[in-house]
Amino acid sequence: MSVVLCLTDKVRGFLGGKNGRVYQTPQRFDFKRIATDVIISRLLEISAKEGIDITEDAARIISRVSRGGMRDAISLLELCAGANTKIDDKLVFDTVG
Repeated sequence: MSVVLCLTDKVRGFLGGKNGRVYQTPQRFDFKRIATDVIISRLLEISAKEGIDITEDAARIISRVSRGGMRDAISLLELCAGANTKIDDKLVFDTVG
């Protein structure tokens, strides 16, 4: 049986077995942040396919707030789209807080 443990913080190993001994050192994958322009173009592409009215400035703000995380950017886009109105910079700032 294989177990995959995904963590956001660096750890020294898996804890398991008797007395919580470390049996194996995990593989570590350091993912790089996605460029702002890549996130913006993807948000605009998703918005066009889903019929969401969004300004490029709003997409840029979402991209910066997500700090290079595509999943975070898409989640924020979904939150803003829930307002059922045009997504502009004011709406994004109101949603983010």
